[in-house]
Amino acid sequence: AFSYCTHLTSVTIGDSVVTIGKSAFYWCIDLTNVIIGDSVTHIGDEAFKCSALTSITIPDSVTSIGDKMFQGCAKLKSITIPDSVTSIGNAAFSGCSNLTSITIPDSVTSIDDGVFASCYKLTSIVVDENNTAYQSINGHLYSKDGTVLLAYAIGKKDTSFVIPNSVTIIGNYAFASCSNLTSIVIGSSVTNIGDYALAYCSNLTSIVIGSSVTNIGDYAFAYPSKLMSITIPDSVTHIGDYAFAHSSNLTSITIGDSVANIGDYAFYNCSNLTNIVVDVNNTTYKSINGNLYSEDETVLVAYAIGKTDTSFSIPDSVTSIGDAAFRACKS
Repeated sequence: AFSYCTHLTSVTIGDSVVTIGKSAFYWCIDLTNVIIGDSVTHIGDEAFKCSALTSITIPDSVTSIGDKMFQGCAKLKSITIPDSVTSIGNAAFSGCSNLTSITIPDSVTSIDDGVFASCYKLTSIVVDENNTAYQSINGHLYSKDGTVLLAYAIGKKDTSFVIPNSVTIIGNYAFASCSNLTSIVIGSSVTNIGDYALAYCSNLTSIVIGSSVTNIGDYAFAYPSKLMSITIPDSVTHIGDYAFAHSSNLTSITIGDSVANIGDYAFYNCSNLTNIVVDVNNTTYKSINGNLYSEDETVLVAYAIGKTDTSFSIPDSVTSIGDAAFRACKS
């Protein structure tokens, strides 16, 4: 309705309005203040992608916060979610880079992926103690039973973090874009690391993956620019697409004996990777001279592109070269 009205600065929505449509105020880059009338029950996805927004009042008639509703509202420092809200959509507050604290009321029963991704100053996620679906522990967001870590408050200044023993799942985007952490220990109770779970954690130098993890999601560890080595334990069976992509300082990776599936571009653009090691007991993959092959040596899965060799001969056994096996190889 008002998308790209770039000089709009203030909006008051009257009590006769019940629905605010999708992208209604999308890219209103000068909009700073919004007051929503008490009759509004539904606000569409991406309704307020407004980089200058500093103040908005959500009435207690609203029952859901849609996907990307406040994405990129970089000047929004605080917001109150009323008790009427039951669901918060995908990436709803992502990119609210000045948001420092948020309180989730007892009525919320559904929180989607990446809700607080790239909220660089967020230090406290508070959950009403009467909420039956979620809880806050030390300012981070967990499922009520403590088995799922949904969101780490990435504005905290802590440089290390140990996943609590109760956690079995690290949610999608849980730590995404956390620049303060340098080390993380993923405990032995964790079985699943979600998509983008630790992506863009630019200062991580140490990651310990627990012995119960079976799945590493897509882009799970992508873009950790200071990580130099990592060991994937024998419990892991699946490594997702782009899982370690763009790990620019990664020189060595060790793959356990149970890995049966490595996704596309898993080591894409790891420009310093010189050694991919595979456990000798792995029945799906093997390492030859630091490069990754299928166990029967018919597929060259990934060449360690950090090697300084200026020439390479494909072994005679190879009948197939994997997608992006040599991509971004500069030597």
